[in-house]
Amino acid sequence: MSLIQTKSSKEDFGSIISDFISNIESLHRTLYIVMSFIKHVRKNTNDEFEEFLSKNAKSTKKSETETEYSIEFTSYYEFKQKLRDVEWVNRSGTIIPKSFVVSLISEYDAYLGMIIRRMYRIKPEVLNSKDNQISFSDIVTYDSLDQIKEIIIDKEVENLLRNSHPEQFKIIEATFSVILTKEVEGWNDFVELTERRNLFVHCNGIVSKQYLDTCKKHKIEINDLKKGDPLQVSPDYFDNAFNTVLTIGFMIGHVLWRKFQPEESQDADKHLISVVYSLLTSKHYSATITLCKFAIKCIGKKFSSEETRRIIVINYAIALKFSSKKEEMEKLLNENDWSASSEKFKLAVLVLNDNNTEAATTMRKIGCNGEVTKADYNNWPLFENFRETEIFKTTYLEVFNEESMSISEDIKNEQENSKTNCREAHSAPTTTNKPKRHHKRSAKKHKKR
Repeated sequence: MSLIQTKSSKEDFGSIISDFISNIESLHRTLYIVMSFIKHVRKNTNDEFEEFLSKNAKSTKKSETETEYSIEFTSYYEFKQKLRDVEWVNRSGTIIPKSFVVSLISEYDAYLGMIIRRMYRIKPEVLNSKDNQISFSDIVTYDSLDQIKEIIIDKEVENLLRNSHPEQFKIIEATFSVILTKEVEGWNDFVELTERRNLFVHCNGIVSKQYLDTCKKHKIEINDLKKGDPLQVSPDYFDNAFNTVLTIGFMIGHVLWRKFQPEESQDADKHLISVVYSLLTSKHYSATITLCKFAIKCIGKKFSSEETRRIIVINYAIALKFSSKKEEMEKLLNENDWSASSEKFKLAVLVLNDNNTEAATTMRKIGCNGEVTKADYNNWPLFENFRETEIFKTTYLEVFNEESMSISEDIKNEQENSKTNCREAHSAPTTTNKPKRHHKRSAKKHKKR
């Protein structure tokens, strides 16, 4: 995900939040690449195993669901190798999604640590209320008070992260006098996710009494789960986990940023717009809806400009439309007066309402050098469906004197990214692990599973 950076420093709020979102989106995309590959390998491995059995084993059907196989001694070693391959690839399909959930929370924890470090550097006086003690022998080893301050900050961050995730929120709220949990949508999902992560790390994903007690305390629906049940990670669960971690991480960052650096409200607004736009182009509509609802509810009149608020409303409406929530979209648009707004907002409302004839008229009115550019028409998800209509194509040709939309810049950027990725891949160390050879006695029978 490409996000506009509002500052050059890698320690500013915008950069920290953007890096966090990029990292977890990388996990989200990578999991589906890996699982698609595993699905392909599983099919090939199972096909090879079935083919081996058909050629080398004798079968006897014992029931509708069970078949007994017998095999010659000379083929037994190869049979065990192929059976092991089947077991490995089947295990990977359940292990890998769990590891990605663990990585997702690890990224969040690292991000929260950076956000809190940023807060202590902005508000160092908060440390005055902390009971921090440093021995004289340690003090004399440091060159400056700044070094001592950094050591104290590191200790405070470490102490915070040792607490449970719900407890971390309470500590942050008390330390910095902010309200977080009331502003967070998806809080229960977040608590359940972090508890599930703990089970994956410490209990192999087996439901514990602590997990059940925590879910009960926070009124989290867990259906008929009971102690001892194994937990898995379905595609839908991971999608929701990604959306939950992204939106909660974003909201924490923006609440603290806007409260303690109000002079950067314009930068924060630009960052918000950038993130929402990137989520839209990546088709993360659920996360887009949550962030836009948060922005309208919690930032509201504190936006740096009315135009920013309207941009958020329009992008919110786009996400609702592509989530098949037409009534909610219409309600949102009708709550706003667009009569005095600029032509680009009027065009957006027309397109969202599928009023293509009037939208084409407004396109002509805006012209080729207006506030809606060729890049907007080519890339903004607002125009995704409209672009496919004949009236759009005709009007676009009339306005810009072009039939096709230039993709040369996109190709150039992709080529540069490919070169960078190739260089990184070639510079990474590689290892080759050869499987050990095992010699086992033959077994005459095998039950097909």
